Amino acid sequence: MRLRLAHQVFLLIMVVAAATTTVMALAMALNLRQGFQDYLLARDLADLKAYVANLERRLSALPGPVRLADHPDLLRGLPGIDLPIENRPDPPRPIPGSPERLAPPMEFAMRLVVLDDQGRTLLGPSGALPIADHAVLPRAPIVVRGMQVGEARLILPPRLSTPADAGFLERQLRHVILAGALILGVGSLAAFWIARASGESLREIRRVTDSIARGEFRTRLREQGPVEVAETLGNINKMAAELEAMDAARRRWLAEISHELRTPLTALRAEIEALQDGVRPLTLDAIGSLAEEAARLSGLLEDLHVFAVARLSGTPDRSDSIDLVDLLKEAAERFELLVRGAGLTLTIDVGGLQSAPCQGDRRALEQMIANLLTNSVKYTRSGGRILIALRRTEGQGFTITVDDTAPAPPRDALGRLFEPLYRVEPDRNRQAGGSGMGLAICEVIARAHDGAIRALVSELGGLRVEVYLPDGAAA
Repeated sequence: MRLRLAHQVFLLIMVVAAATTTVMALAMALNLRQGFQDYLLARDLADLKAYVANLERRLSALPGPVRLADHPDLLRGLPGIDLPIENRPDPPRPIPGSPERLAPPMEFAMRLVVLDDQGRTLLGPSGALPIADHAVLPRAPIVVRGMQVGEARLILPPRLSTPADAGFLERQLRHVILAGALILGVGSLAAFWIARASGESLREIRRVTDSIARGEFRTRLREQGPVEVAETLGNINKMAAELEAMDAARRRWLAEISHELRTPLTALRAEIEALQDGVRPLTLDAIGSLAEEAARLSGLLEDLHVFAVARLSGTPDRSDSIDLVDLLKEAAERFELLVRGAGLTLTIDVGGLQSAPCQGDRRALEQMIANLLTNSVKYTRSGGRILIALRRTEGQGFTITVDDTAPAPPRDALGRLFEPLYRVEPDRNRQAGGSGMGLAICEVIARAHDGAIRALVSELGGLRVEVYLPDGAAA
């Protein structure tokens, strides 16, 4: 049986809280018991030293040599010490039906043992001598005028010295247990709240992701909760927004492709039907019109094919050794007649570079430069000029820029120039012969070489396209 994540979180927190509370309670109980025993031992040792100091003071006041055996009254009659008195009567019997009385505690006087300098027991309970010889018993020498005349020892109580001490320890242990139970209760409430909150977040995430899986990309999550959770929800919203944009672009692209294909096909069909019906005679103009529409359709299909191949192929073959300086000069020579026929001038500026070696796909890079020049030739007014520049970046890459003169696209359209089939109306339009795929193919090639491409307004008055080839493609 698989548990829900909220239940797993609750159980995990409860197990950790219970284990922590149990270990803490046991540690506190053991430490309290041992600490209390140490406290009692220290108290007994202090009382023993006080007894010896009082005894030494009284013995020092006596004349001549001092023997403890000669002064038994001093051993028993010290102020503040409740020593047992021989022939003390037995305590009265308890009244029938009354609660059982506690046994008398082992007070200090009952555990006190005094030995003389010969090791003979002068004071103490019967059989105390072998117990007093134990190394852990508190002991203190009795010294009079620089000479040790005996020793005082104290028998340790079996466990606790008095019922009050036992009661105190019992109360402390009970408080520890109550504190542990309280901590466990608070932990269970916190575990329930955390599990419930996390469960609600996960249910909301599942609801939105299910909607995204069904193609409903407009659904969004509320970015709330801890930082990590809020960031995760934000990433899901970004993913949904990207998918929505991609879906819209896909729909628009399909509509534009259908429109672009339908336009030349409709024109071809109309021309052919006119020829078949005899409405239009078969002349050179009619043949030229058919050829123009066929060429436009062929160019569009070829651009779509190139874009699809470049998009789907991913990383191109970069085994070709290329000199970008030679590549740009060869492109300028191929386009010289086309540029001159459009009434334009073409200039190359390589920034003093003698060579710009790089590894990449020569055919793809040649097509990218050709598309950039073709775009400038198509959309630059007669009498203008085109400038190609090559610069080395701060790293190991190169930047290729293509600038042309007016007209310039609107600034709000710069970010969309690399979208497939996008055109800027009215100057850069279908009448110029473009399919709207040239710059889109350039972006695919640049990204396939781990590079980047962007469009800006040129200082010459037209469009500037910058292509950056990083270390991976230009190394």
